[in-house]
Amino acid sequence: MTVDPFERLRQPIEPVVPDPRFTTFLRARLVDALAVPTATVKFPERTAMTTTTASPTTPLSEPRPAPSAIVPYVCVTPAVDAIAWYTAVFGAVEEVRYTGDDGRIGHAELRIRGALLTLADEYPEEGHLSAHSLGGSPVLLQLTVDDVDAVHILALEHGADVSAAPADQPYGNRMTSFVDPFGLRWLVQTVIAVPTTAEIQAAVEGYTITEGGADAS
Repeated sequence: MTVDPFERLRQPIEPVVPDPRFTTFLRARLVDALAVPTATVKFPERTAMTTTTASPTTPLSEPRPAPSAIVPYVCVTPAVDAIAWYTAVFGAVEEVRYTGDDGRIGHAELRIRGALLTLADEYPEEGHLSAHSLGGSPVLLQLTVDDVDAVHILALEHGADVSAAPADQPYGNRMTSFVDPFGLRWLVQTVIAVPTTAEIQAAVEGYTITEGGADAS
């Protein structure tokens, strides 16, 4: 009787249970790489947090779509006031909130005109500090709205530090900029025209416009 040498090397198959956090991470990467808009990921539950959602009819166990773009994650304090501010000025809709046992918001997600903004309170013990604690923010958040003048008025009424009143720009936007009460810098605009690159270049001094990663040197 001839014995297959490979049979001597064969080992019994033992099922392996993967770490749920690893499988969640891997699935999210695959969903993002394949750009499948209907795919969903169920994230592991966070401990020591109380979760609330904007819609009481939505079960907390329902998986949510994995993000497929760069999403800003900002530190604001107090976060509960920031959520109220973004709701009043930008019309933000709160989707989920994780409130810690100490009363701080550990994570919240807002939708502003379809875009996702995530935020949390300060956690100095983890190095998570707000713009106020850091003395300002180098990040400028850009938001396109239907009526920049109306948003400008709302921002003023709610205590924003406006650095530039709405004005038409040569690249086709009417724009305002301000710092919100939580230290974040915003550039808010409404599209009013779609000029060509040549038209923009002719109207802008001190800059050379290049496109498609062209070598500007």
